[in-house]
Amino acid sequence: MWAFLQHLSFWDWLALGTVLLILEVFGAGGYLLWIGMAAAA
Repeated sequence: MWAFLQHLSFWDWLALGTVLLILEVFGAGGYLLWIGMAAAA
């Protein structure tokens, strides 16, 4: 699993962060907001 995460590019993390932020907009709670911002940073 760690080897897979090490080979992800900048664009993969940006896409993941964007998806998580979109889920946060449609969801509630604020939990995914911080995960999405961390993945996009």
